[in-house]
Amino acid sequence: MTQSGQTPDRPWSALRWGGPAIVDQVLSSGTQLLLVVLVARSAPAAVFGAVSVAVLVHGFLLGSVRALVADVVLIRCRRAGSDTDHEARLGLFLAIAFGIAGGALVAVAGLVVGGEVGRFLLLFAGAVPFVHGQEVLRSVAYGERRLADAVVLDGVWMAVQVLVTVALLLVDGASARLLVLAWALGAGASLLSGCVRRRLRPSGRGARSWISADRKRGLGFLGDFTISTGVIQASFLVLGATLPLAQFGTFRLAFVSVSPLANVMAGVRSLTLARLAEVDQDRARAASLARRAAIVFATFATTYGLVLGLLPAAAGVAVFGSTWRAARHLVAFVALGEVFRMGTLPAIDLLKVVASPGLLVRTRIVTSCLLVGGILVGGAAAGARGAVVGTAVALAAAGLVWWSRVRAIERQPPWERSESEV
Repeated sequence: MTQSGQTPDRPWSALRWGGPAIVDQVLSSGTQLLLVVLVARSAPAAVFGAVSVAVLVHGFLLGSVRALVADVVLIRCRRAGSDTDHEARLGLFLAIAFGIAGGALVAVAGLVVGGEVGRFLLLFAGAVPFVHGQEVLRSVAYGERRLADAVVLDGVWMAVQVLVTVALLLVDGASARLLVLAWALGAGASLLSGCVRRRLRPSGRGARSWISADRKRGLGFLGDFTISTGVIQASFLVLGATLPLAQFGTFRLAFVSVSPLANVMAGVRSLTLARLAEVDQDRARAASLARRAAIVFATFATTYGLVLGLLPAAAGVAVFGSTWRAARHLVAFVALGEVFRMGTLPAIDLLKVVASPGLLVRTRIVTSCLLVGGILVGGAAAGARGAVVGTAVALAAAGLVWWSRVRAIERQPPWERSESEV
């Protein structure tokens, strides 16, 4: 039985674990990036569009199970005295069960929609349980501070996907469907290798007590994810319907240009969430840790934004295409907004650990409304430039709201804190 314990805060700790977390996240994001790039380069626009729809659906399902199961498993693994092998078996069971149910819904949607989109939805539906199970094993690795295990998991996925893809390219058989199957095969191989290495198999033993203890937390995380993702995507759709397509394209590209930073830092964020879960009984210590993490996150975002802003136009066009010439004038505001957003992530994660699910969701509703207002009001007033300026202002205001919630929880007397977590 593997048990989790607490470790003191040390200045070198973040550097020690941050490097492997970044490597792991590069591998994790790289598998899907490889698939998207290869399909974009080899398939007609209509096929790429169909794959893009399937990828978006898959991403929403993965984010949902990460919120509902994987993040809860990570937090449970960091609790003193936790049996991480048991948490891994039960987390696998829950994630795969949700994966089967979600995959079935995607398959039904694929049959109803039909056409190219329907066919790719069916392909992704088969991969959902494997991807969800693999995500839980990654969360267990972060919870146990065994980041090498997470790197191996994602490394196996990448290696299998690359080997199969290269074989397809050599025989000139790299169709979009086979490329998706290569990606799915990598996910299955990663899950199987993780289970074999840990001698794990899914088990539902203890599911009732798990659900009873952490149902509200998981539903709160799911509500937070659904609101933050769904509302913002809806605002983008409204903006796309009101702006000229050329302006909306530059707006989206400006945001895409900062997305690599968020992908790379996702692993470090998981470490931050795990560490906050470890010290959640000491609110002052947890808040101090969150503030230090916010400085690190904001510093990375500032550095990345400066590099992006100083990127020569020719280099930007080579990476992002000809639309970059127009989008680069918006990047400064988008990068500024990303500094505010990244600096707020530790506050959100602290509330995930110490606050009630209701407070988390209510705060997300308030901040999402601010962000939607910033995007749409700014877009209506001054087009794409107004939308990015409005987004930056809204992200700054949202950051103030999140950190004010943290400060309010710090000031609560002990008896009020216990009630706020119910």
